[in-house]
Amino acid sequence: MRCSLKSFASGCAVVATLSTGVDHAQSAHLLGYQFNDAQGSAVAVPDGSVAGTAPALNIFGPAVIGASGSGVSGVPSDRALDNSAAASMGGTINSSGGRGTHATDFDAIDGLTSFTIAGWFKTASTSPIGGNAVLVANRSGVSGFSVHGDPNVPGNLVLAVDNNSNSSAGFGATGEWVNFAVTYDGTALQPGPNVFFYAGGINASLALVGSGTNTNGSGNDPVDNEAAALSFGARVLFGTTDADPFDGLLDNFRIWDSVIPLSTLEPLRLSDIAAVPEPASLALATLAGCAVILIRRER
Repeated sequence: MRCSLKSFASGCAVVATLSTGVDHAQSAHLLGYQFNDAQGSAVAVPDGSVAGTAPALNIFGPAVIGASGSGVSGVPSDRALDNSAAASMGGTINSSGGRGTHATDFDAIDGLTSFTIAGWFKTASTSPIGGNAVLVANRSGVSGFSVHGDPNVPGNLVLAVDNNSNSSAGFGATGEWVNFAVTYDGTALQPGPNVFFYAGGINASLALVGSGTNTNGSGNDPVDNEAAALSFGARVLFGTTDADPFDGLLDNFRIWDSVIPLSTLEPLRLSDIAAVPEPASLALATLAGCAVILIRRER
């Protein structure tokens, strides 16, 4: 099945007016998914976006678009990418884990000099994230980037950029929604830090939990271009195998082409958990050079 891109597109400006009554700064989103397409649809349900304006995800089993209310807000219209049928938390040998992925490489996220990735995950068992379990990956060999569980320290999250990576504690909660954000600034001169990790949850504000220096970043050093397709929940290994699956639920992923401050990320966390149905509150214009306005009316 296919899942439509929900609210952000390449080169679009996003302005958010949230139910908190606060107008937030304009940010350049490259991409975002909320995984709200109805389960079992043969064709992507627009979910408030304009059909055909942006790349869709192909959903590979055992991953599915989850049941009504499976998303982070819990409201009936909110769904998550459900990969809880994965055989394990990470692992590349005899692993069986589905994913959501673009059919081809998405050039808008190649060669970035800085970026921010944010989203939510919820483990399906008492095992914390680990084992290289993929939240999001756009990586081939040592080129590109990925956010995944630490293979050596369960509960740690890793940001890999090209041939370097950083790990941070603070992501070990199990069976509950964890909000994460990671930022990378390839324009920052060494010694850094130029990588920052943030963690939060349903009842916990997003807060800085770790930082580090990725030696790829030194004076406008871009992320290496690669030919891999953007994937959520697992990665493609040797062209066919869904490896390093995340065993659980994923929701509300966003990618920016700049370093987004905590003062913008925290209101997004509050927006995601608010019991406001998404489809009635979104408008999406054309893909190239468009203006996207997200409006949630005060209740």
